[in-house]
Amino acid sequence: MQHECDVAVLFKSEADASRANNAHPRFSKTLLTVECKFYINSNVGIGLGRSFLGLIHDIQNGERYFVSTRATKSVSQLFAKHNKEYEIGLSPMEPDLEVRLRGSFEKAFRDFKSEYYKP
Repeated sequence: MQHECDVAVLFKSEADASRANNAHPRFSKTLLTVECKFYINSNVGIGLGRSFLGLIHDIQNGERYFVSTRATKSVSQLFAKHNKEYEIGLSPMEPDLEVRLRGSFEKAFRDFKSEYYKP
């Protein structure tokens, strides 16, 4: 089953093969996937949170994140209960949230480099 996400960081070999064959990349070759929601006048509903849980169930590999500009308690509770990576309420007025998210991404890249980079 094919899925799409807003950000997908792939192994270089997988990205090259995907482009060369005009095919979807294999999610087993992802380092990082991010689902992003930019909402100003409406809230992120619980249905969207559940949809993300379904998506990441199918994308078993790599770090998987949900990020949104709107914070809702029900979605926060859902992701916390399922121990999922998320950052909601991102805004220029909340720079600490951006710093925390960026730190999570940096950790994913650090761990990838430690595991796969051979000088």
